[in-house]
Amino acid sequence: MTRGMNQRTVDALRRAVTPADLPVLVAMLEDRDLVTQATAASVLACMPPEGTRVLEAELRRLEQQPTLDFSKFDAIRTALKHATDVAVPGTP
Repeated sequence: MTRGMNQRTVDALRRAVTPADLPVLVAMLEDRDLVTQATAASVLACMPPEGTRVLEAELRRLEQQPTLDFSKFDAIRTALKHATDVAVPGTP
C-alpha cells in the first residue's frame, strides 16, 4: 500500500465514484489515517454540488464541537479551498 495521495489518485477515484458513493466517502473522512481523510475530502470537493455541500456541512459540524479534530478540519478546509467547478475529464 502506498502512503500518499496525488492528483492522479484523486482523478482516478473521481472517475470511479458516483453520487451513490457519497456515504462511503463521508465515512472515509472519519478514518484515523490522515491520507485517507485528505483523499476522501479531495474527491468530494471534485463532486460539486453534492460533494462540496457535504464537506461544508461537515466543516460546520466540526466547528461546533467542543474539541476540534484538526487533521480532519484541515483536510476538509484544504480540499474546499482547492475545489474547482471544472469536472475531471471523462466524468459525468
